[in-house]
Amino acid sequence: MLRLLFTYLFLFLLSISHAQEMVYPKSIHAKLGYGALVPHRSMMHHLVTGHASLLELSLNFNSYGQHNFDHPFLLPSAGISTVIIQSGNPDEIGNCYGAYTYFSLPLSKKSIIPKLRMGAGFGIVSKPFDAEKNQKNNAIGSYLNTCILIELENKIKISDKLSWMYSASVTHFSNGSYVLPNLGLNFLTLNTGVSYAFGDKKTISNNYDYAFDKSFHFDLLVYGGAKSNSTHHPGIYPVISISAEGSKRLSFKSKMLFGADVFYNSSIEHLDEYEHLKENVDYLTKSSNIQSGVFVGYGLVFDQLMISIQNGFYIRNEYKESGLLYHRFSIKRTFNDKWIANIGLKSHFAVAEYVEFGVGYKIK
Repeated sequence: MLRLLFTYLFLFLLSISHAQEMVYPKSIHAKLGYGALVPHRSMMHHLVTGHASLLELSLNFNSYGQHNFDHPFLLPSAGISTVIIQSGNPDEIGNCYGAYTYFSLPLSKKSIIPKLRMGAGFGIVSKPFDAEKNQKNNAIGSYLNTCILIELENKIKISDKLSWMYSASVTHFSNGSYVLPNLGLNFLTLNTGVSYAFGDKKTISNNYDYAFDKSFHFDLLVYGGAKSNSTHHPGIYPVISISAEGSKRLSFKSKMLFGADVFYNSSIEHLDEYEHLKENVDYLTKSSNIQSGVFVGYGLVFDQLMISIQNGFYIRNEYKESGLLYHRFSIKRTFNDKWIANIGLKSHFAVAEYVEFGVGYKIK
């Protein structure tokens, strides 16, 4: 009897081991969420008039070792999502809609530890600020916005293809100060749903190479963006910047960044038109539009794609209210090992300054 028990146990463990080496390439996710708008500024408390609800549909693509970075990042997944959020304030915010791409990164090999899911794309707020019809919405001034997701998610398997999902997420809508106001909307929700896997099962490949280039590299990038200054002084001002960026791989998964920036922000000379003339001070001129700084940063590398955070220190900045430090969050994609496309957000801590788009060239 004991021998029979051990035989069954061995066969059971063998079947689990074999199952762990196979994965469905795709899955469909459907989630419902319940939460609230988080008023991160005291001037936003009036916007919270009820609870928020969320509906999200996703098409997920699982990795099975087909990319060289799959195993170092513990077999991440990626996909596309659409989301509808009822804000809880139908009169002043309305509904928010988003469409974005995402990465889902396991934080541990243990299944009990949730995955970190990060997404970015475009969003719509149905009732933005309007000087005549909707003055109370002091958080968002545009219909079209960026939509950013940060989520901790996990799932429990119900059958071979069906799983129950649960998560906690923050969904953020803002326009990067392209149109003011732009305090941003943050919805915190607890979510639950189901995942259904499909497609022909793939065998997880163990053929990977952890080798990486340890030399220094240098890139030259040009960025462009636009921003507003005030809801009372309408106008959209272009911003152009040039960045010389050096990098060195720290490991197969990450790299260190460093370099220098020169900005031409045409909005700066107009800032004192409504901020300082009341004090009879007019110190911002056309030359004030030129800013410069140095930065250090850190990037996660997924083959030709990199997600990075940079922290900069202004060397020249006549607009003192912005402070000494600036920050960048960006996503870069390299093409043909030479050309770079970039989308990012420049900010001063939690205050977004503008969204920027860029192109670059790898000098070395």
